[in-house]
Amino acid sequence: MQPENSPLGSKLEELAAVIPARETPTKSNSDSYAESPVFAVPSTIEEEVPQAEPAESDDGSVRTVEAAPIQTGAAPKKKRSVIWEWVETIVIALILALILRTFVVQPYEVHLSSMVPTLTEGDFILVSKLAYKLGAAQRGDVVVFIPPNGSDRDYVKRVIGLPGETIDIQDGQVKINGTPLVEPYAKGQTTGGRYNHLEIPKGMVFCMGDNRLNSSDSRNFGPVSISAMEGKTILLFWPFLHFKWTL
Repeated sequence: MQPENSPLGSKLEELAAVIPARETPTKSNSDSYAESPVFAVPSTIEEEVPQAEPAESDDGSVRTVEAAPIQTGAAPKKKRSVIWEWVETIVIALILALILRTFVVQPYEVHLSSMVPTLTEGDFILVSKLAYKLGAAQRGDVVVFIPPNGSDRDYVKRVIGLPGETIDIQDGQVKINGTPLVEPYAKGQTTGGRYNHLEIPKGMVFCMGDNRLNSSDSRNFGPVSISAMEGKTILLFWPFLHFKWTL
């Protein structure tokens, strides 16, 4: 015997038929979602490197084929040629040497023996070309100059008399304005020549070699113009055993 339906039960069944059952939501791969953003560092960009993929060989076996990496950015510049860098260095060095030789200092090789014992044949000296552009000649300076006798070779001698002074050579003794000159560098007795008694003109100096018995100098061709001076010797640098500064 089936129970009779009550009026309340009938109403509930009617309501259940009208209202559909609510489905339980399920997460789908296509759902949108919000996430706190992560700020990337702009200075570094990485790209995904393709992974190796298996490939089938002729005999049916499977082998791994490495994928080529993706190259990013500009191709690296080629390194400069080492030879070209050496050429640049040598050229710059030559230019600097030329500038120094022309305007600052110049090396000379000594020939003959008129400056013995101070300088001997084969010595190499360094001459300052700025000495008489920046200052005046001093007694005792060892100088290189263009001689007034027409020689095509530069002479190296020592300054003995200065502009405006009177020089006398008597009995093997050099006198400046009547006062005997002490010359520890001189070798041999100083003999007279064409110019034994002379007032040295302005802008000129009287030069002699230290080897007084074997030197062609101002005793023979007269005073030397300061404008003809190549410079003042500041260093004897070769041979090394002769090395010394201002002579």
